[in-house]
Amino acid sequence: MPQEKISILLRGLRGFDRKHEEEVIREHFSKYGAIRDIYLPKDYFTGEMKKFGFIEFVDSKDAEDALRDRHSLEGREIQVQMAEHGRKRPEDFTGGRGGGGGGGGPPRGGRRS
Repeated sequence: MPQEKISILLRGLRGFDRKHEEEVIREHFSKYGAIRDIYLPKDYFTGEMKKFGFIEFVDSKDAEDALRDRHSLEGREIQVQMAEHGRKRPEDFTGGRGGGGGGGGPPRGGRRS
């Protein structure tokens, strides 16, 4: 029977060397068990990594163990909590349609009579 997927949310990721951030996170959290996935979302406009990320462990018990401890990476404390809706994917941040909204306002180009 497959394990229930549990992702944990990391908050407060800032000030790290962005080229090595995933490596630092993987090294720190792999002591709890095998990691299936690490997702570090980027800002759509700037390409900069956001200050949060998600880790999904292969075994949900490993995620629960990681949630019990306090964590600091490179001397900076980070908050770790259960991700309420699992790992987010890029389409979750854009509404899954790949573009911005629009609509809802008055017509452009002035008033027509």
